[in-house]
Amino acid sequence: MKNFLQSTLFLLIGSSLCIFSIKVILLPSEFLSSGLTGLTMLIQYNYQNIPLGVIYFCLNVPVFALSLKLINLRFVLYTAWGMIIYTVMLMVPVPISIPLTNQLLNAILAGGISGLGIAIMLKSKGSAGGSEMLCILLYKLTGITVGTGTIIINGIILGISAFILPLENVLYTLIFIIVSARTTDKVFHGLAKRRTVMIISDKWKEIL
Repeated sequence: MKNFLQSTLFLLIGSSLCIFSIKVILLPSEFLSSGLTGLTMLIQYNYQNIPLGVIYFCLNVPVFALSLKLINLRFVLYTAWGMIIYTVMLMVPVPISIPLTNQLLNAILAGGISGLGIAIMLKSKGSAGGSEMLCILLYKLTGITVGTGTIIINGIILGISAFILPLENVLYTLIFIIVSARTTDKVFHGLAKRRTVMIISDKWKEIL
């Protein structure tokens, strides 16, 4: 129960930061977020009568189906709980505004807040679903950091958005994603990116 409550707290704090950056900065600026949240916003820009939370939940269904086979069950179950928290928060209005007219500053600020939120969620035993689950899988199999995996996945989403949104908004979104990914890396992985072990032995050929 203690572990569950601690993970829930991380998920709540991380989700709150991400939702804040979306509702207060990204949506008013007509930028996209990262991962499936960005795809959710792209769909919502064209179908505004569909709530963000509903779109996000529907997009996560096939991701969870894939994760059941590739990621351990405990992480998937905690992520399901995180996705419920995140989806509910997407439905809640945030009556706050930030008086920034500079779009570059908006992208940087939103990236820092969102990256911190994602890292806090990943410090729990789950995530909020979406691309974070795929990034964890990449990290386990290839050593690609969570932030780098985010950039790869978001490159595909940005390519699609270039045909729908103004190019300027797509480029600001790219700045947001890079800042968010770097923040996630620094908080989640720390300063060290690799750990090495030196083995000295007379049987080096066999070891090799």
